[in-house]
Amino acid sequence: MSAPKPRIALTAPLFSRDADSYLVSEAEVLRCYDSRPSVDDLAFADAVIAQSPRRIGRAELGPAEHLTVISTVGSGYDFIDVGAATDAGVAVTNAAGVASVPVAEYVIGAVVLGRRKFLDQRQRLLAGDFREWRARYDGVTASGVSASRLGIVGLGRIGAEIARRAELGLGMEVRYVGSGRVRTPAPSLVEAASVDELCAWADVITLHVPLTATTRHLIGPRQLEMLGGDGLLINTARGGVVDQCAVLTALRAGTLGGAVLDVLDPEPPDSEALLEFSDIPGLFVTPHIAGVTRDSLHALSFSAVERALTVLRGEKPPTLVNPQVWKRRRRYQG
Repeated sequence: MSAPKPRIALTAPLFSRDADSYLVSEAEVLRCYDSRPSVDDLAFADAVIAQSPRRIGRAELGPAEHLTVISTVGSGYDFIDVGAATDAGVAVTNAAGVASVPVAEYVIGAVVLGRRKFLDQRQRLLAGDFREWRARYDGVTASGVSASRLGIVGLGRIGAEIARRAELGLGMEVRYVGSGRVRTPAPSLVEAASVDELCAWADVITLHVPLTATTRHLIGPRQLEMLGGDGLLINTARGGVVDQCAVLTALRAGTLGGAVLDVLDPEPPDSEALLEFSDIPGLFVTPHIAGVTRDSLHALSFSAVERALTVLRGEKPPTLVNPQVWKRRRRYQG
């Protein structure tokens, strides 16, 4: 008689039918697609495959006596109470590194878009400002990309991919703060002493840190003033890492040159916020899709399933948000 399949709860559909079929072949699947998983949903689950913004907090984890692992489909985990999971002995594993290349591609595109002011020129063209064709040379505010300065806040897997492309592909000078999981950054990269120092030096700042109590509003009015009227801010991390109101105020005042925001605070934005975004100069907003391609969605889904199954087999997954849980587990088993 074969052993019963583990029970794995999904808080949202996977992005890949093949990954879903693989999951069904390996586990009994509990599909909990409400806005927030209920206590009953998780009470009998051995694992949860979770997606933002469906929060999993202490109340949901309390009765989940069988729960061993929470596996996120993306790299972010701010929608999970990691402290409560750690207290309950539940491993939290994320998809760090799985979509690094698509995010890096997005950032490089944002650098070119923002520095060359393509959106401003498009709007002027559509508004009829160039009926006199030579007028397109008037009031040019675009800056070059080559030899400009890129500051990376959080040189993890994504930051390292961006640095390589920016240096080799665009000829940018790159500095960073916070090395994350990259133990040996490229010798050409210089580490700044602080975020403030990096903002004062850079033409472009790109953010790649998780949202925690420490990183909330890491970029605020002071850092934006340091970045300056020709500076460009790119955020593909989490909306709360920047003071969004301060960014919008700086763009309106012209004290910040531009901002490319793939993440917002809150998400999803309401209709009033969307209307406000449409009227702010130098702002380019996308709906949290920096890491999204057909290939990456497939890879993220399979990664989430495989990491959950790995932990259920008693093996260590490639990424752990709370490694102390694993150390504790190995100590008990030893």
